[in-house]
Amino acid sequence: MGGRVAANPEAMRSDNGSPFASRSAIHGLSRLSAWWVALGINLERGRPGHPQDNGAHERLHRDISRELECFNQEITQEALDLWRHEFNYQRPHESLAMRCPGELYHNSNRKYAGSIDELLYESMLSRQVNQSGQIRWKRAKPLSESKFNRLECRTQKHRKRRH
Repeated sequence: MGGRVAANPEAMRSDNGSPFASRSAIHGLSRLSAWWVALGINLERGRPGHPQDNGAHERLHRDISRELECFNQEITQEALDLWRHEFNYQRPHESLAMRCPGELYHNSNRKYAGSIDELLYESMLSRQVNQSGQIRWKRAKPLSESKFNRLECRTQKHRKRRH
C-alpha cells in the first residue's frame, strides 16, 4: 500500500537483485534481507532471470513509468503519493473482482517494535558481528560480510567426539 510501515508482514516477495539479494553473500542475503529475516519476515524470491515470477510487481513498475512519464525530468514524492492514492483507492482492479486494493488491505497483526529483538536459541553460543562484518571463532573468521555488521549471531554448541 505504501507509506510508513507500522507492522511486519509475514513475507516479502522480491527479485534477486540489489538491494534485496547479494550473489556474494551467505544465503544470498543483503543487508536489507538480513534485517527482514532478523525481524521474523520470511523471504520469497523469484527464480533468477524469471521476471514473470513477480509479474504483478513488474506490471506496477510499468504502470508507474508510463503514467508519470509526463514529468519528463524528475518525479517528485508528491506526484508518487498522488499516484499511489489513486491506484489504491480510486482505481478498481480486475484481478480483485473490480475492487480497489484499499478495500481489501488490512494492517498486519505482527507489530513492528522498531528494533531487532535479541534472538534466543537454547544450546547456542552468542557471537557479535564486528563493524567489519566479521565473527571471530577460535581465531578464524568464518563469516566476513559487511552486510551483517553489528548483528548478533548464534552458533551450535558441539560436543567433543571421543574416538
